[in-house]
Amino acid sequence: ELVKDLIKNKLSVCLVAELDNMIIGALGARREGYRAYWLYFVEVEKMCRDKGMGRTLMQEFFRKAKKLGAEKIACDCPNKRFLLKFGFKQVGKLPEWQEKNKDQFIMFRGLGK
Repeated sequence: ELVKDLIKNKLSVCLVAELDNMIIGALGARREGYRAYWLYFVEVEKMCRDKGMGRTLMQEFFRKAKKLGAEKIACDCPNKRFLLKFGFKQVGKLPEWQEKNKDQFIMFRGLGK
């Protein structure tokens, strides 16, 4: 349902990474508020990780979001290590939000002008 909503919204950013006609990665984000985007997901198949696909998706997202007027990006995630590589900062924490003993982290990054 989320993906359908993202695809219909002209201010959303939906990206896919393909290899040999197979989708191996995807990213989805939507404009939320004033010049802000919420990053809903960025996923890369396990067999394709550590090959730069996630980095490529994120860089293209930053480019498109900026072109659409974004100045900031926020998200929540269980694994902040990936996002820290792209200049995101932890601005909050939701203890045991979706699972026992597993916290969600609220992350933020400015895009500049």
